[in-house]
Amino acid sequence: PRGGGGAGAGPRPPGAARAGGGAAPPADASVYVGTEAVLHRVDRADVFVVGDVAWITDAKTGDVLPQLGSVALQAGEHAGHNIARLVAGEDTEPFDYHDKGTMATIGKSRAVGQIGRLTLTGRLAWLAWLLIHVHQLIGLRNRLAGLFNSAWNYMFAQRGPRLITCQGLQ
Repeated sequence: PRGGGGAGAGPRPPGAARAGGGAAPPADASVYVGTEAVLHRVDRADVFVVGDVAWITDAKTGDVLPQLGSVALQAGEHAGHNIARLVAGEDTEPFDYHDKGTMATIGKSRAVGQIGRLTLTGRLAWLAWLLIHVHQLIGLRNRLAGLFNSAWNYMFAQRGPRLITCQGLQ
């Protein structure tokens, strides 16, 4: 679900799609850059925008896509392909986001995740989160280092208490 919240919705800027496949950020959202369906700026076809600043509309649903790593990775790869197409003198293609699910850690060995209709919680979700993130690293050496660092931090890292207090708030 990408439009009205719910499980796996992730953070997203408020707004609505505009005609032409692009998205128009609200006037007060100066941190976002509106994009057309091919991921270039609304007002400059020679500038592509991806990541947390990109205001990207899902072509299928019309919803603004959330500022999540999976969106940024897919958009970055697609923008790269479109730039290569432009260099080759070919037409660009619109971005088509594929929702692979959403996961988040919520403690030292706990996580939540939703992948399609599958919902994971607890240690199983945390293990899945860890394996997915290690798998996304480039190269065997980086994967092994990431796995080693995660195991070391899991066994030996001491975290202090994280307290939210309301001192001074009335």
